[in-house]
Amino acid sequence: MELVFFLTAFLLLKDSWLRLGAAEATQLPALQGAAIAALSIAGKEWIFRYTLAASERLNSSLLKANAWHSRSDALSSIAVLIGVLGASLGWLWMDLAAAAVVALMIARLGWALCRDSVNELADRALPTQRHAEIIALLNDCPGVLGVSVLRSRLSGGRALIEAHLLVSANISVSEGHHIGERAASTLKSKQRDISEVLIHIDPVVKADQPADTSGQPSREFVEETVAMLWRKLGNHEPPPTVMLHYSAGGLDVELFGTNASGDAALSSLSAALSAEPWLRSVQIFWQQTSAD
Repeated sequence: MELVFFLTAFLLLKDSWLRLGAAEATQLPALQGAAIAALSIAGKEWIFRYTLAASERLNSSLLKANAWHSRSDALSSIAVLIGVLGASLGWLWMDLAAAAVVALMIARLGWALCRDSVNELADRALPTQRHAEIIALLNDCPGVLGVSVLRSRLSGGRALIEAHLLVSANISVSEGHHIGERAASTLKSKQRDISEVLIHIDPVVKADQPADTSGQPSREFVEETVAMLWRKLGNHEPPPTVMLHYSAGGLDVELFGTNASGDAALSSLSAALSAEPWLRSVQIFWQQTSAD
């Protein structure tokens, strides 16, 4: 669509130059042409405003380009009107000069639309002010302690958002997921041009201290260690369920045993596990069985 603007501007400039350099005089245009040009200006301007409003409502680059195409038609009609009126007064060159001016205006519109399209194809990010608005909305969501990373890009006139939300390290995975879903839903409801929100949940001890847990043991390693110590203590029941809480200061382990495990066995396991260098704390919780 943008190439049409450049082609139109080039043809207008070429035609104006050729006619301006012609030796023979241009015939005086009929005044009826001025009335037709005035009607065309009014109609094209109405189409421009209506289409532009629709493009802003739908955030459509294609509709926006069509709207400005209608505006270029209105400008062409203005050139006709000025040329007819000027020629009627004996100034034949005004028709040609007005056409050249409109050609330059059309080329400028084409450049602006082409620049917007290139920025969108190049995954241009949202403006800094929009980033600040989005961060403020996310910070207001319940459970969100802060936003560590925010990325955005435009695709098809819509915005795609990626955000890293800081949440408490002491909540469960499902609660963190729930906080992220609510934050994404809030963002899309408040910012209508956002089509997709990708949320990452980062656990923190404090709002400004993301937990670096890259060097801490995995769940598989911890479960294998618990099972090994459980067997070493002479227990034949299945080992207790393990809940892990990663933080910058170390790993907090929660052991969930049943009434069949026995309090002494779980206490012995807790003491043996406390010797591990990666452990910060261990707690015991009971899960009563139906037979109890």
